[in-house]
Amino acid sequence: MKKFKMDKNNLVVYIFFFAISFCKGIGMSNASKVYLAIYLIGIIFATIKLFKVGFNQKEILLLGSIFLIGVLDFIIGKETTILFTSITLLFLKSANLKSAIKALFMGRVLGFLMMILLPLIGIIEMNELNFYRSGEFITRYAFGYSHPNLAHSTFDIIVIMWLYLYNTKINLTSIAILEILNYILYKYTVSRTGFFILAVFLLMAYVLKKRVKLKKYLPKYLNLIFIFLILFSALLAIGYGKNAIINKLDVVLTGRIRYTSILINNYMPPIIKNKDYTGILFDNGYFDLIYNGGLLAFIWFVSMQIKTNNIIRKKGLYNEALLSLMFFICSFTESYYVSSLMNVSILFIVYALYDEKIEI
Repeated sequence: MKKFKMDKNNLVVYIFFFAISFCKGIGMSNASKVYLAIYLIGIIFATIKLFKVGFNQKEILLLGSIFLIGVLDFIIGKETTILFTSITLLFLKSANLKSAIKALFMGRVLGFLMMILLPLIGIIEMNELNFYRSGEFITRYAFGYSHPNLAHSTFDIIVIMWLYLYNTKINLTSIAILEILNYILYKYTVSRTGFFILAVFLLMAYVLKKRVKLKKYLPKYLNLIFIFLILFSALLAIGYGKNAIINKLDVVLTGRIRYTSILINNYMPPIIKNKDYTGILFDNGYFDLIYNGGLLAFIWFVSMQIKTNNIIRKKGLYNEALLSLMFFICSFTESYYVSSLMNVSILFIVYALYDEKIEI
């Protein structure tokens, strides 16, 4: 079996990852023509790679099935996430996964800095949102982004990737600096979820690094945490309106449980996405996958995630386990579990997808 190896043949992969991450970093959506053009170029290079790099029968079956699901989602439900993620996974065949994540990191940092600095110096408009909270109107700032939550979640993703790529640099000073930056950004965005989640993640990363014994347990319980969060999401949605504790928790989560409850009470989960859920906020990544990806996509990703978690456990991949845990928790409050450009840990599926040796 071949080792992951960074070479000239995979340079186009890292350029693609940088470009598409930069587009996301400046707030482009799937509807952007530039974003779609870059992905179209990516499809061309991915097709070339399909013929240049050898794929065995298992890989063809697994990749082909999720690609077909993505195509059906796009044709029937106008949903591109599954299709784009399947292309991304194809791109990573024989590529160095950490180098790809570094490219994503650099593209996102560059895009974020532009979207924060350009409004501050007056080159682009500072987007503002008047929001009613706790009995008064407050002004929230989104900088160059369309929404304050998007600005803060982008910062969260950058920091989470930093924790993975530069784990050896985690110390009290670096954690304190990041916590201060998190608080300063919060004073503008007033994004409570983004602020508190990152604050907890930074504390968790520092404690786990200091407590070596605790680190050993994380990969072992990754599957348990993953499955629990899916089931817990469903339990909260079913219990909403029937349990006082769940109703109070929904207030803390700013209506996330209520929207999920609306989904399950009014719509049957589709096999392939076939409806437009206009008016429904998907602030839970697991239910977003079920309804905007369909049950077939949900089964594919959950089964592959479980296999990936088992590999992480067997190989003792602590950094991968920590990154996965953070995004599992993010997916409980955000809708991007299956997006490879938002949830970087989804890329670890290549460990279960391809028969290649994992570098540790």
